[in-house]
Amino acid sequence: MLLSKRFLMGRTAEGRRAPHLSVEQKTDVSVDIPPTGPRLPPFKPSESLVGDHLTTASQDASIAGSIRSSDELQSPLSWTPPAFFVQHYSNARSEICIVDGNNLPEYLQSDLEMGSMGGIVKYLWWASSSQTSLALHEYLFHACSIVLTAEHGEHEVEKQQAVFIKPLPEYLLSHSVWDSYLCKDDNLYANALGLLRSYFLLVRTRTDMAIAHEHSLVPKELTWEQWASFSRAAIPNCPLKSCNPRYLYGSLDETRLTWIWRLSPETFSRSGWSRWTTYTYASSNFIQEKTKWLLGALFYVTIVLTAMQVGLATDRLGSNATFLRASSGFTIFSILAPLVIIVSVIMIALLQESRFTFTRYKIYGGRAAALN
Repeated sequence: MLLSKRFLMGRTAEGRRAPHLSVEQKTDVSVDIPPTGPRLPPFKPSESLVGDHLTTASQDASIAGSIRSSDELQSPLSWTPPAFFVQHYSNARSEICIVDGNNLPEYLQSDLEMGSMGGIVKYLWWASSSQTSLALHEYLFHACSIVLTAEHGEHEVEKQQAVFIKPLPEYLLSHSVWDSYLCKDDNLYANALGLLRSYFLLVRTRTDMAIAHEHSLVPKELTWEQWASFSRAAIPNCPLKSCNPRYLYGSLDETRLTWIWRLSPETFSRSGWSRWTTYTYASSNFIQEKTKWLLGALFYVTIVLTAMQVGLATDRLGSNATFLRASSGFTIFSILAPLVIIVSVIMIALLQESRFTFTRYKIYGGRAAALN
């Protein structure tokens, strides 16, 4: 089944937002997705790749129910929720929550939330580096290494020569999970549908399936034939207008996301001049990032000094008072500027490291004091 142009071209230019999409900023930076009709699972029960009967553990064990394969439904996969998940709160506090039959919706919400992406979704056109999600083999063709991430908000975010990808949750292949949980909430439904739709674009060929298996992006038991049949049935029921507005765009550039996060009015007060992801807090990484443009600036200064040296050797410029003053001033500048820049970069890196350390101390030090 051929994918239509309308399905593949997911990017919307600035000022041409897709119809039926409304983004509302909320205090918890989530995104309000207005219902575009009845929320239905994108596939039929008979097309489910994960068994569609929910069984709970024994009464004396407080673990979540498991969705297991059924011989009657001939579902090839099974899904067992994790034993616990970490619930994060706006005041930097976190809590370990045991997953059971009562808080399974909270686990799904935690796993699919977009995090801070909701606060900057209307600026993502500037960070989009591709018109639509690239296939996995296309990322490798562009020399991008695949890095796993558990955060939905970091799914398909490119950083230098790496792309963060969230592994496909097995519960997105279960009709009963969609019918019982995901279809009950607008934001949850939009986030889940967008993530599932992105995988239809990531895994398009048998080669992509092999890459997905190699990087543990999809279950090992899932075959290409099963995925192709499932995709053919579910793609028509995953319209872009029903997905989270983040999926109007393909992969996102992490550097541009960082500048949007720092400067947008919605997140300026919370960014603290931090980066979009938490993988670059280390001072060594910060210095490494600044080395490229610093070397470029030093190379330019070297060219200018060489040109001035040649100019001073000529009779016309060597006796020109204005050129002599300019040469003297730039020579002093070229001596002092690199020292000032290097010291500034090291100081900023140390300040960021101390800020991160202080934040960790407030969190974990408070926990230790509470335990004592």
